[in-house]
Amino acid sequence: MRSSQGMSAGELLRQANQLKRSGKLDEAIVKYRQAIKLSGSCSYILYYELGDGLAKKGLFDEAILSFKKSIELNPNSALSYYRLSEVLLTYNKFSSSSEYYEYYQKAIHLNPNLSNYSKKMNKLVYSDLKDNLDMKFTGERYVPHIQGQIRYEHLHRYGLCLEIVRGKSVLDIASGEGYGSAILSQTASSVVGVDIDISSIEFAQQKYQYQSNLKFLVGGCDSIPLVSESIDVVVSFETIEHHDKHEEMMKEIKRVIKNDGILIISSPNRLVYSDFPNYHNHFHVKELYYDEFTELLNKYFSCTKIYGQRMATGSFIYSLHESNLQSFNCYSGDSQLISKQFFPLYNPVYFIAVCSNNYAITKDIVLDSLYLDRKDDLFNHGSAPKNNQWSETNKYTINTTIISCSQDDPEALWGFNLEQAAQVNTSNTVELMLKGWVLGKKSKVEVIEIIHNHVVVKQTFVDFRRIDVAEAYSHVPDADMSGFETIVNIGELVAEGELLIQAVCADKSCVPLSKIQFHVG
Repeated sequence: MRSSQGMSAGELLRQANQLKRSGKLDEAIVKYRQAIKLSGSCSYILYYELGDGLAKKGLFDEAILSFKKSIELNPNSALSYYRLSEVLLTYNKFSSSSEYYEYYQKAIHLNPNLSNYSKKMNKLVYSDLKDNLDMKFTGERYVPHIQGQIRYEHLHRYGLCLEIVRGKSVLDIASGEGYGSAILSQTASSVVGVDIDISSIEFAQQKYQYQSNLKFLVGGCDSIPLVSESIDVVVSFETIEHHDKHEEMMKEIKRVIKNDGILIISSPNRLVYSDFPNYHNHFHVKELYYDEFTELLNKYFSCTKIYGQRMATGSFIYSLHESNLQSFNCYSGDSQLISKQFFPLYNPVYFIAVCSNNYAITKDIVLDSLYLDRKDDLFNHGSAPKNNQWSETNKYTINTTIISCSQDDPEALWGFNLEQAAQVNTSNTVELMLKGWVLGKKSKVEVIEIIHNHVVVKQTFVDFRRIDVAEAYSHVPDADMSGFETIVNIGELVAEGELLIQAVCADKSCVPLSKIQFHVG
């Protein structure tokens, strides 16, 4: 059958694909719809291409429906499953937390070659996708892709438990996204993560399904779905302040824990966390002062030991050669007197308690520790953050405007798109997430540079998988690995200014791509 213009569905498809490659998405979508109507709505390829065009246009709900129609017409279309999983993953439009991953698994089952796209350091798409299963951050539950102070606080707590739980059965109460339970499973014999939120449990079950000693169950702090005296170690981090059933929670913990079991529990210090800064976290129901916290724990355990947690600044001296060092000598003081000792820091933001009914067990557990992330450097550019921008109670909003740069050499690139320049979603950091793709024409683009006041403040490799770009530029080598993603710490710059995004090619040429005007308020 041919249209009124005398074109067949196949000819309309070819025209639409050409329009899509040239960025004329509106015209392409019209052509795809004409071709579908002409073909009697029976071509899965047409629905696939329409879905791809809709996704590129930003019409994600329509794109999802189109991909699903393509799968309905051809249940063996691996690429339809794959592209649908990408759209669901990237734009967080899935109806359940595991839906996109199911489509991805189906795609790989139908065509294992789809898992052969790799990143630097030999990371396969499968592990990359698994590592990037991201739950949306609402502020109520920490999720591991969020950076800044909150990341340090949460990862440190779980890290210090690794030796304590070694070879033991563990309960992680209020496990949320599941990352903490997964950390504990590295050394524990078994870990059960329990959370009252069903979607969080579904998400964790899907993301961490391949860790055989780890499982997740729906349950509350006052109704733990485990038999009595079945757990060696109970871990409860930043849970108790989210409800007012403190007595009920402690009774349930005492029920499921063995007689010689251990509880490790944290709680914000209400005096420092809320009272001093006159701050209210609307996710917190009942915060505790030190006396209230210790009184509650002592009511249920005969032996408790309380630690404090807070961020601080320090200087580190370390070997540049291979070292098995696991501890540091501590020095403290001022210009009048420096001595080999550690002074406890005042005003801890969080309390962490070790509880048991055995004094020897409690005494032998030592939580004094330090957590470092080698990627972070507080004084990265030789100056301290200005205006107390690292205060835990300060909140910032970064407003951005993206401005395209005119290309002196239109033959330098096949294409470029800066898809995201948005604030990292935490209340405690001043960071900007940049995502996009770029494809060199004369020479391959290898690095993206972010420049402020003529100084390169960040570099990132162009090495993220982009199947959509590979489809649009199928004739260009390495088009599948044309994506980039990085975080820029605006707090280290100024309150307002401009960033230049620049591509650095293999032939050492530089191509200005875009400018971002930002204002921190």
